[in-house]
Amino acid sequence: MKTLLLPVITLIFLFTLPGCGGDRNSQPDTVDTLKEAVSTVDTTQIDKQQLSETRDPVTIFVEKFYGSLELSQELNQKQYTEGGVTFDLTDFNSCISAQCKYSKKRVENLTGIYHDRFYIQLMSIDTICPGNASTKVYTNVEYGVYEMGNFQNREMLEISQQNEVFKIVKWTDLGLSMMEKAPYDGMENFGEKEFYEMIGSLNK
Repeated sequence: MKTLLLPVITLIFLFTLPGCGGDRNSQPDTVDTLKEAVSTVDTTQIDKQQLSETRDPVTIFVEKFYGSLELSQELNQKQYTEGGVTFDLTDFNSCISAQCKYSKKRVENLTGIYHDRFYIQLMSIDTICPGNASTKVYTNVEYGVYEMGNFQNREMLEISQQNEVFKIVKWTDLGLSMMEKAPYDGMENFGEKEFYEMIGSLNK
């Protein structure tokens, strides 16, 4: 589902990332952040267990959360060609609190009967802001939608911690950072508002 027809119409939105201290202008813009996120580090000589132990637990949890909303490439292909692949929400449900506020429509799109037509991938964790009651994590996330395009979205996860257990209590949208629209009739008028109406959003 990741492969889309070319050419595509690409729109990049410039913005400043939210800072933990409230000074939004002190943060780097998205273009620089994405360039840094795309760069790779060769860790082939680093012991994987040691690398895992030194990583921030919030980062690991956020990666687990977004990963719980996407199947493997093999299962996605099986769903597309054969159908009948049931999406297991056990990991997703383990990441959210009982009163978590989020878009149920978005989760249904990503995990429901047509989940092979939607793709989600965490692109970067831009800012982690610890607080007394909760931690706010600002992310950049890519959504691929069949015959519509690829869309990168700025999001905020509010995470609580009790007895060393993380739970998401709120999942909201901040705005699109990039759109690669498929070259089909009607897509020329497809914008941020239409994206959130289509994918589902708690606050947009």
